[in-house]
Amino acid sequence: MKLTEILNRLPALDESELVKLNRAVCDKIKAVRNRDAEHKRAILSEGDVVEWDGRYGLTSGTITKVNRKKAKVRTTMGMVWTVPLNMLRWPKSASIPRSA
Repeated sequence: MKLTEILNRLPALDESELVKLNRAVCDKIKAVRNRDAEHKRAILSEGDVVEWDGRYGLTSGTITKVNRKKAKVRTTMGMVWTVPLNMLRWPKSASIPRSA
């Protein structure tokens, strides 16, 4: 079933069906995010230089610890941020590991 078909059928669903659909969609999103975090956790390690877009714009730093879903990153200014793994990426100038 295509997304447009699902969207077209939404008005016909009652509240309990919508709740069930919402739960299924949220579970799928959570599974995808967990899979992505697991992949990054396998690739990222202490000492890697990374960057992310945060509240204060583009920030970069060095990973000091990788946790289950987040990493501790020390910036060049000495601040330590706890950053979700899905927000981290390698700077364009860095070599990116291809597999775990």
